[in-house]
Amino acid sequence: MDFDQLQESKLIKINWLQKSIFKAAKKKLTKKVAKGKIEADSYVIKARETKNENNRGKLALIFGVSGLLLLTLGTTGLILAFPLGILAFILGIIGLRKDKNRTMATLGVVFGSLLLLPGIAILLFFIAHSSQM
Repeated sequence: MDFDQLQESKLIKINWLQKSIFKAAKKKLTKKVAKGKIEADSYVIKARETKNENNRGKLALIFGVSGLLLLTLGTTGLILAFPLGILAFILGIIGLRKDKNRTMATLGVVFGSLLLLPGIAILLFFIAHSSQM
């Protein structure tokens, strides 16, 4: 998108610093296109490709690590960590299928399953004791 189009669209407000950065970047890209180092639309395509490449894996890892940290709080932490484990496990599985870099998604699945094991064990314990009463 050209600077003039951004200014005319009035969808976003641009301050003087952003204007100067935008102009400098446009000038560098124009020089690279003129020298033949890059094609005219190649930088736009790369920006679109790398925009959302690993968000699911990142979220799975964040939920997994935060759930493991919550386990240190005792019973309250376990109650709060169980839903985070479910989210980490599900997002990790989705990330394994759709993300390019699957390392974070793999760690999210591992941490999520570590959080699910004590939660499932406690649920089974309560189910077994509620049937005996």
